[in-house]
Amino acid sequence: ADESHRSIYNRYRDMFRYFDCLQVGLTATPVDFIARNTFKMFDCEERTPTAYYSLDQAVEEGFLVPYEVYTHTTRFLREGIKYKDLTPEQKRQLEEDGEDPEDFDYENHQIDKQIFNRDTNRAIIRNLMENGIRDDTGQYPGKSIIFARNHNHAVLLAEVFNELFPQYGGKFCRVIDTYDPRAEQLIDDFKSAPDSDPKIAVSVDMLDTGIDVPEIVNLVFAKPIRSMVKFEQMIGRGTRLCPDLFGSGKNKTHFRIFDHWGNFEFFVMQYKKAEPSVSKSLMQQLFEARLDLAHTTLDQSQPAAFTLVIALIKEDLDRLSEETISVREKWRDKRNVSRPEVLHRFD
Repeated sequence: ADESHRSIYNRYRDMFRYFDCLQVGLTATPVDFIARNTFKMFDCEERTPTAYYSLDQAVEEGFLVPYEVYTHTTRFLREGIKYKDLTPEQKRQLEEDGEDPEDFDYENHQIDKQIFNRDTNRAIIRNLMENGIRDDTGQYPGKSIIFARNHNHAVLLAEVFNELFPQYGGKFCRVIDTYDPRAEQLIDDFKSAPDSDPKIAVSVDMLDTGIDVPEIVNLVFAKPIRSMVKFEQMIGRGTRLCPDLFGSGKNKTHFRIFDHWGNFEFFVMQYKKAEPSVSKSLMQQLFEARLDLAHTTLDQSQPAAFTLVIALIKEDLDRLSEETISVREKWRDKRNVSRPEVLHRFD
């Protein structure tokens, strides 16, 4: 029986008693969060499963990849309460339900007020687009999941993405939840290939657990998580190996987590801090190469070649859409350097 953790004793106890056979239970739940009754049902001592293989051991032996956490995020609303401060009953309730239900109603009003703030969500999207691990071209973020609080929040995140990055035409970032009858097809599209659309999936529960997409390199927690078991399972979405993801012989070695709601602090979990370096896209490398070539033609007094290179640079600048957020912020500079007299002065 898969998912043999806290709820299996209550839900399937009679079925296990009915069949007289060898019974094997499987779970990815950490040992400390498996209920005593579940251990007893499989004739195990408490916290002593028949076999245990930890995430750390799997990473050390090369079967999974580790994660790093990007900590230089905007500090949004973070309550002082920690998981260790909850009562045993509160912990039991959260873990049995897999997520905090409405009954466990602390900070909900404040969280909803902040989580639907448009500026908050702009910062979340920009953080991923600017600091996420990129694909093999260096042009775009690799496969990413954004964990949203609910359907309305997911829709807001997708709207903000399309507002900031209209050049992607609405296909790059998609909401995947039960409100969409095409959700299963979108999941298949997301899984089909490293360069397939959508590249960014905004998930409401459907991608939190049980999905296997080795190409995932970025996970974004855009909501607070209050179940340790669920948090561990969500992190597991990025741990799969992926050979040759970034080209021949360039394997996936780690993935990046953006924790905008202090979940690691809440669960008092240790983590490796990410220090993202700014990678250059192929387009940026090409543009810089043309600038270098223009300098070379001037140094070597080749006016005809200089004119040809300047024309290529002008084409590159003209292709920069002022609808995109990065160009929109520098539109005056872009228009100024695009003028022919400025380009030919090349100073």
